[in-house]
Amino acid sequence: MTRYVISDRALENIRRETRRAPATETGGILVGFQNPRETLITHASGPGPGAEKGVVHFVKDTPYLQVVLNHLFAYFEANYLGVWHKHPLQFTEPSPGDLAS
Repeated sequence: MTRYVISDRALENIRRETRRAPATETGGILVGFQNPRETLITHASGPGPGAEKGVVHFVKDTPYLQVVLNHLFAYFEANYLGVWHKHPLQFTEPSPGDLAS
């Protein structure tokens, strides 16, 4: 069984971004380290300056986030682990798109 750990820094970045966008979807990438027993999320980004955020959609700024990922790999040898996103408060269930992915 894989254990998942998220750093305080990554969690605070997610909290900060969700407070900035209470009425829209938002998200970012998760970066860190993985082995067969543990996934350690050391960094979590915001969506990037060119992201599209709406009530029912979110498109991250991929070129910007690639630069962020390259930087984190160069300095920490951290790797891309996945994405995170959140919905506006009025949506309390995963969307059909969330479930499909």
